[in-house]
Amino acid sequence: MKTLPGALALLLSFLVGCSTAVRQADPPEANVPQTNRSVAPRVASTYIYNPPLAPSVGLPLLNKNYNDNSTACSGNQPLFRCSGVFLRTVDNGNFDPWTASSSANALGSSSFTWLRHDLSTKTLYHRAGYIRMNPDDINKYYSDGQANWSGVNCLYPFDAYTVRKPRNYNGCDFERAPGAPGTPNPAHYIVWGSCDNKLGYTTAAQWNAHYQSNGQTEYSQCSWSSGKTSNWMAMIASHESFPAKTSWNEILVPTVGVIEDVLVMAFFYDANKPGARDDARAFQSKLASKKARRVPIYSINFNAAPSSRFGYSASDQIAYP
Repeated sequence: MKTLPGALALLLSFLVGCSTAVRQADPPEANVPQTNRSVAPRVASTYIYNPPLAPSVGLPLLNKNYNDNSTACSGNQPLFRCSGVFLRTVDNGNFDPWTASSSANALGSSSFTWLRHDLSTKTLYHRAGYIRMNPDDINKYYSDGQANWSGVNCLYPFDAYTVRKPRNYNGCDFERAPGAPGTPNPAHYIVWGSCDNKLGYTTAAQWNAHYQSNGQTEYSQCSWSSGKTSNWMAMIASHESFPAKTSWNEILVPTVGVIEDVLVMAFFYDANKPGARDDARAFQSKLASKKARRVPIYSINFNAAPSSRFGYSASDQIAYP
């Protein structure tokens, strides 16, 4: 039998070796901003419930962000912080639309879509849902930074069916890759993508070749980590490289639990989908009755000019103002 000090030394040697192996296999990205780390959510009591932006402010903001041409945000931050429109489509079911589903909680990520004029998105997964303000806009319009959210895990140019089969690294790895389902990323919650961190890709052309080699199968896409501005531009370029595909992208955002209602800027509906407005109205009523929060409903019209892609009508509202 080994002596106790000898056993401890052997154990420490084993642990150090394992840690080194992980770092060598999956090195963290260099210069990833602290704001893009997937951090543990704050408790509900630490959030401040400020009133939503009035449509006279919110509508121009949505259309401005949709038509923005930025390739990076201030301080070389990734595009989701200041550009485009972040939304989550949701079914109108017997649940609160702002809460993460059980599958999203198991994955550690919720699926969102990021809209911008240079993405030829013409249809969404569901016909209605809710919109989140960009983090930079939250800081601009609310001095206390209310409801600022923790970042993005990774991005796919198209819907990647991330809950179809088990995936590691909060949905950013390939299906059934080695490791337990839901395993967090290997760099201690620094953003991670299978395109760049696993395959070493740096360009949209590499993503396109990988996608084509897999028969343009959506669930075989590789993901881009979210912390690099170039990855967002690569996502846009790849989406537009396949003009026959006008569906949504998939952006994985860390789940934050039951307090997600504070992150709802507004509800929306697809103006060209029958029954969509009724769904948005049901969502608006639920938020008003359950959380005493009254936020507006906006329409999205993919047939309208980009300058007026989002619209507001007082007749759409049933629990606002």
